[in-house]
Amino acid sequence: MWTNDKINLIYVVDCNLGWIKVTAPANWTVDGKASVETYEDDSVVLTSNGLKDLDDGTVVDIAYTVAPNAFAKGKTVEAVVEDGAVTLPVHSFVKDGTKLAEVTITAVTYDVTVTNKQTEFGVCYLNPTSDRTNKGTTLDDDHNPIVVNVGDKIRLCVFRDNVPAGIEATIYLTGAANQNIKFQGSTATQYGWSDAEGFVPTSNTLVIEKVTAEFTLSLGDATLAPAMSYSFKSGDTNANADKITFTAVPGSAYEFDLYRTAAADNNGDGKLLKLTLSAGSPIYSINRYAAANTGAALNFKFTPAANNVTVSAVDWSSETLPTT
Repeated sequence: MWTNDKINLIYVVDCNLGWIKVTAPANWTVDGKASVETYEDDSVVLTSNGLKDLDDGTVVDIAYTVAPNAFAKGKTVEAVVEDGAVTLPVHSFVKDGTKLAEVTITAVTYDVTVTNKQTEFGVCYLNPTSDRTNKGTTLDDDHNPIVVNVGDKIRLCVFRDNVPAGIEATIYLTGAANQNIKFQGSTATQYGWSDAEGFVPTSNTLVIEKVTAEFTLSLGDATLAPAMSYSFKSGDTNANADKITFTAVPGSAYEFDLYRTAAADNNGDGKLLKLTLSAGSPIYSINRYAAANTGAALNFKFTPAANNVTVSAVDWSSETLPTT
């Protein structure tokens, strides 16, 4: 204390703050450096390129060790991403009153909980994408959430038994960019994997909103029988509406109507209309043709065997309506 330009009182106190060294993992920084030394009541800021890819509010888990181990407050601590960084009090790592210790951060991960709204499909994943020895882990109660190292990418896959090989589709996601896929496999089950490069889930949640594909069904050459005699549009006497484009779930049936534009055909009265296709098995109308009402809709259920399918021939069939 100063009085009349003289010191007349001095307080002597013990040093009550510990001195802590904090070291970041490879390719990370702590306060902009590989390691810092700071007081125990300070905070440190962790950053990395991978952390900058995550949305604000993402919760990450930071694993660490402390030497001496007796001063460790635990083994992991949670932090919340903000502007590509996380800020942690030093007391998150060490016990109160620690005088001298070294903290080494060993890993930073985050949980990604996957929700699949397109329930016709199963889901599997590769984490990380660099693990070429792993053929994928099926998503189930034991493997959800996915624990992802900050900075790693994952691959996602949807699979279903009745999807024809070669179908190209899109997985629409919330929590990452949409993923284009192509179904393939050597068994009845076809797998549609996202791009081999993988992608970064940007938060703690990843939602598969839908899995759909773009399809076309064509009546073929405008001068040949299918297009000359039928149309996808009622009353189109010139048979100009000879192609439909639609979005559907791979492996699921799509319903459409076909209309006869040619003259009534008594040979087909009471019969089913059979369509031979460029890909997949023939399909049959659900209802029977009536020559007296030749322009009435013939109803079909169609599960595309390729993204682009052409009707190559039309015939009448007296068969019993197939059940599958």
